[in-house]
Amino acid sequence: VEMKIAKIINKGETERFLREGALVVIIGKPNVGKSSIFNRLLGRDRAIVTEIPGTTRDILEERMVIAGVPVRLVDTAGLRKTKGKIETLGVTKTYDYLAEADVVLAVFDNSKPLNEEDKRVLAVTKGKKGLLILNKIDLKSRFQANLLNGINGQKLIKTSARYNQGLNDLQKALANQFKSKDRDGYFITNRRHLEALKKAKTALSQAQKENYLETIADELRNALDALGEITGKVTNEDILNRIFAQFCIGK
Repeated sequence: VEMKIAKIINKGETERFLREGALVVIIGKPNVGKSSIFNRLLGRDRAIVTEIPGTTRDILEERMVIAGVPVRLVDTAGLRKTKGKIETLGVTKTYDYLAEADVVLAVFDNSKPLNEEDKRVLAVTKGKKGLLILNKIDLKSRFQANLLNGINGQKLIKTSARYNQGLNDLQKALANQFKSKDRDGYFITNRRHLEALKKAKTALSQAQKENYLETIADELRNALDALGEITGKVTNEDILNRIFAQFCIGK
């Protein structure tokens, strides 16, 4: 059931992207090359690029088309503990955009060891559709790239924005974020319904991890309630009673 729901979500998001467009947000700590990636994807120098960390303090947004999908591409302020008021406001905006993002491009610096700021970036991408980008591969590697493989189920792309290395791979991988491999069956395009399906999928996934019948039942209830948001009828107590009667727990 969880896999079927995942397929419906994937197809629904693909159809919604084609109809409404997608918000693609580039995040990372300061000076990892976010603005360079932004410029390369746009095909022109829109963002200012310097060696000074924290150059981007506000949000830069441009529109483009990727794989036939209208895209709002966003370059954000670097995620770190901020000192000035302007940079703080920029980071706050970054989190606001991140919450609404359809696809997240998380960028890391190949020339620097993984640190707490990188871990914070990984943490906020959890559960998000997107890609991990290890930039500056033209420099001596000090980053533990193996730590990124398979994290959150996101693909790792290695690039050098300065020398345009790996950008074709990045563009292809980004285009694949807007495609569905499943061409058959049902699909849902309503954003609210998609969010309800995601809640149901999360609850079913959590139910498989629980060790006690009570907590399993609780997660199954959450999944049923989420599906009820789509059908317009949350499962009634009689059905729930029949499902959970064997567990002998309180309703």
